[in-house]
Amino acid sequence: MNPQKPPAIGTLFAGIGVALVRPRVWLLLLGLSLLFGLAVATPVHQSALEQLASTSNFGDDPLRSGQSMPRWVLDDWTRLHQSAFAAASAALAPLLLLSSLLGVLISAGWIHAALRGREDHGLKQFLSGAGQHFFPMLRLWVVGLAFYWLTTWLVWGPAGDWVMSQFFPAGDVDRATSESRALWGQNIRIVFYALGLLKIEMLMDLARAAVVSNGSRSALASFLRAIRFWIWRWPSCFLLVLAGLILEAGWIALIVRLSQILDLPLWTLALSVPVGRILLRGGRTSGLALLYHASTLPGPKPGGIGVHPPKGMKGPLDEGSAWGTPA
Repeated sequence: MNPQKPPAIGTLFAGIGVALVRPRVWLLLLGLSLLFGLAVATPVHQSALEQLASTSNFGDDPLRSGQSMPRWVLDDWTRLHQSAFAAASAALAPLLLLSSLLGVLISAGWIHAALRGREDHGLKQFLSGAGQHFFPMLRLWVVGLAFYWLTTWLVWGPAGDWVMSQFFPAGDVDRATSESRALWGQNIRIVFYALGLLKIEMLMDLARAAVVSNGSRSALASFLRAIRFWIWRWPSCFLLVLAGLILEAGWIALIVRLSQILDLPLWTLALSVPVGRILLRGGRTSGLALLYHASTLPGPKPGGIGVHPPKGMKGPLDEGSAWGTPA
């Protein structure tokens, strides 16, 4: 491990910079996200137009239509048009699988761009780097699914039920002595589950970084390297991801607030919110990869002579940063 520890926030912004200079990449991802969303929303929207447009101004302002019609109208619509919801549900499962596999490819592209293709900003280079590392990261995806299942089992399965039984009769929060106690018990369980999923997501990104940084083809070895790195640098990893999530939440709140103040049309939200999320997600992935790579490079030799990165790979921040790898 390199004794010099790059700052987490600086690495996050370096990762966001990796995403910002690739507009063709995030425009492609924006188009895909809108396409996936339309595949699910279109049947429901068409059904709503047929049923609700004649009784309200639904077509004029879909976001506020719930405030301008009786609740029973919506209840009748949901009861009489179950086919639209069934069609949306049927499309959702394969789209989730496809988007998850697409996420593997995209993550591979961001990490390759951050570590090995910082001067190549084109879409072709991004997709080429993604394809180069896709199959090792696909094996990592399978390993990650196993850990997601394990986390779900620990929190919501017999293990979680046993823990809850130590605080609630038969482990049932509905039988708690007070509503506040039941609420706290349920919320704590949800928080632990969310933190577990977040930790696995960070480990997966670190393992993907290990695949690219170390040239490894083994999913298990890369995941073990990620765990070792997490134990050593978990505060920096957590701070980087937390800062990225705060920026993402701030972006969404800002755009929504601006749309309310300026009375912007709905399509501005549909475009600006996903763009910010794509850039910040790509920035978090690239930032974690840069953090892993910069922290695991060999340290300087005695006498101050720097160690070069592997052949064909630039240092993680060679754009003049004070904490980049010496040439």
